[in-house]
Amino acid sequence: MLGAPGAARPAVFPTRIAAVISMNAIEAADALDEKQAIILSRDLSPQAAEHFFAVTEDVPGQAMERLSSEHLTKVFLGLMVLKNLA
Repeated sequence: MLGAPGAARPAVFPTRIAAVISMNAIEAADALDEKQAIILSRDLSPQAAEHFFAVTEDVPGQAMERLSSEHLTKVFLGLMVLKNLA
């Protein structure tokens, strides 16, 4: 519960502002990967979030992380049949 009615609400910093700041730094460094535009995000709390951007080189002033993994993807093609249950 946020508090009693009429009580002052705590200030909430918008979590997406970090993404805007990071994107400006990426564009300034000319490091935007236009062929593989990938952004991974997760909310740590209502006031904090992490954003990971695919870039082509290190971006000055930003914490750099290297992520690597292997993924298996399956695609199923089929016919979906809807039956009238009435």
